Amino acid sequence: GATALRASYTSLVVYGTIVSVGQWLVLRELAAGLPASRVGEVREAQTLALREGERRQLVPLTDIAHIEADDNHVRVFTTGGEVHRVRERLGDIEALLDSTRFVRIHRSAIVPIGRVRAVVQLSHGDWAVDLATGVRLRVARGRRHLLQQAIAARTTTPTG
Repeated sequence: GATALRASYTSLVVYGTIVSVGQWLVLRELAAGLPASRVGEVREAQTLALREGERRQLVPLTDIAHIEADDNHVRVFTTGGEVHRVRERLGDIEALLDSTRFVRIHRSAIVPIGRVRAVVQLSHGDWAVDLATGVRLRVARGRRHLLQQAIAARTTTPTG
């Protein structure tokens, strides 16, 4: 009953802490200028450990719909409709994500490339992306090339 539930919760908290500490250690080592061969350790992560108050919430990368900056916080939107608001910098979250799966399209937004359904030209040469969730996000002009590269790397075109 309650003891088993408490043990499960404790195990989850311990696991989340281990994952978070591991991510922090790798980032600290990267900042110290260790060899680029260590970068893969961060990129192989399958979950993003988010600290919400006293909790560590583990969000599978495959569940991330998009990520937006919100003042001094970051909001991580999931495909299940959850929104995790954490006190982090968007750049710190971006550093934890696999650049072959996620692209920063604006100073305030990161999207999973696999969830981009369309790139839309707006008025005055502006661009936006339509995501599978129905959300439309603006693409900064200075980040268009990153979006184009990310989509090209994940896209195959029919030959014929």
